[in-house]
Amino acid sequence: MYWISRRAGFTLIELLIVIAIIGTLIALLLPAVQKVRAAAARIQCLNNLKQLALGVQNYHASLEVLPPGYVTSPVPQNNGVFIALLPYIEQEGIYKIWVFTPAGPQNWGTTVQAATKGAANSVKTYLCPTGCGSPVRGYEDWSGYNMGLTCYLANAGTRSYQVQSKDGIFYQDSWVRLTDVLDGTSNTLLFGERNYRQPAVNGCTQNTWDWGAWGAATGIIPDMGDTHGSSRVPINTVCGATVGQDDRLNAFGSQHPGGVNFAFADGSVRFLAETIDLVTLQALSTRAGGETVTLP
Repeated sequence: MYWISRRAGFTLIELLIVIAIIGTLIALLLPAVQKVRAAAARIQCLNNLKQLALGVQNYHASLEVLPPGYVTSPVPQNNGVFIALLPYIEQEGIYKIWVFTPAGPQNWGTTVQAATKGAANSVKTYLCPTGCGSPVRGYEDWSGYNMGLTCYLANAGTRSYQVQSKDGIFYQDSWVRLTDVLDGTSNTLLFGERNYRQPAVNGCTQNTWDWGAWGAATGIIPDMGDTHGSSRVPINTVCGATVGQDDRLNAFGSQHPGGVNFAFADGSVRFLAETIDLVTLQALSTRAGGETVTLP
């Protein structure tokens, strides 16, 4: 007797059920994967800020002063905080080719010229994994130049550009020592993140990644727009009825949900919620304002 076996298979209904189950599992897992990636990006960003803070500490240990915001006196220079820090964050190669005088765009170039044009280099420590809202990770393209991008702003105080308060840490011709930080190094900001995403409202340019070159310094005040932040407006501010382009350029912000990573003058780093009130943020941005600050 011969037995004829039928090959097992799925019916259409069974197949549809399996597909539906797989789809449900993916829908459940995807948010978890995204949260893990977001958390990893935030941690890496904190690590970058930690390196910047340690670089500042080592700079101060060597020269007994903190890096300058940018230099216009006694002679204008192609120099600023992110340039001065290069040897202290393992970027000696870029620092060695840097042209400090005469002031001008001698360090600007394209990516193919990066071996001789320092500002055309993308520095990993200056970049958050989120890309800080820039569409081209690591660079800004401006007037034919490829400029290395920074996702971080140096704290200039309560106002940085174009009017300067000079009550922070880094500003025009700053010469600040840690002993000048009378509010306490654990209560004073060094660096914070920035977010380039911006709607075109109130006369503001849509998005701001053409104002983010770490090596833009040419000894003139517009350099502050690329590299310095202030507490004039709240975290994650966008242009609006009372916020114009200059204040938006230098607002602290990030692509992380809910807040911004900061480095403090004592070398510590922490995440501050975007709901922090402006008075507290401004108190953290001054070096000797005499404010009492209690952080959550």
